[in-house]
Amino acid sequence: MSQTKEVSIPSQRCSLHIITLLKVIASLIFGFGALALVLWLAVRPHDIKVYVIAANLTQFDLRNGSSTLDYNLTLDMIVRNPNKKVSINYDRLEATASYEGMRFGWENLPPFYQGYKNTSNFRANFGGQQVMVFSESNIISFNQEKTSGFFNIDVKFSTRIRFKMGAIKTKHMKPDVDCHLRIPFTPCNATLASGFVSTRCKVDL
Repeated sequence: MSQTKEVSIPSQRCSLHIITLLKVIASLIFGFGALALVLWLAVRPHDIKVYVIAANLTQFDLRNGSSTLDYNLTLDMIVRNPNKKVSINYDRLEATASYEGMRFGWENLPPFYQGYKNTSNFRANFGGQQVMVFSESNIISFNQEKTSGFFNIDVKFSTRIRFKMGAIKTKHMKPDVDCHLRIPFTPCNATLASGFVSTRCKVDL
């Protein structure tokens, strides 16, 4: 004769307590997520604003008979956080400089914190030598721009940032900042050239 084995009352109660606890935890997670979403929508961050306010190109020469580019470029920049209630952590800021679509210089800038409604200044320095794979048309453009006294140089910033609203921080975002610059060429032995126009960069958040 078979016997039915009954589950003890304490075991049933333990299972109910675990299920209730899991429901409470899930409700708290959902509640905090909903609160964070509401706060985010209420104070949705505006895009940062980035400007190159000065540029000094003292060397930009191809060595005779070679494709090696000697360069020395300094950029003074400002980053504006227009948000009233949102601060920003810049955890990574990497700058690359390119000419005719070819990268010739790069620099890692130090991370920093930016409060709300705040403007930060920083400087990017590019200097050294780089082998460039120039076509004949690239060389023609290079010589024409050198004769004109201005070079068209692109600078891109790859970033890793977090927005902060009170005690809440967002996940990392990776906006790209593209700066298309027309920079006067000012050799070291020449008088400082004028003609650079403060340029606003494009921010792709």
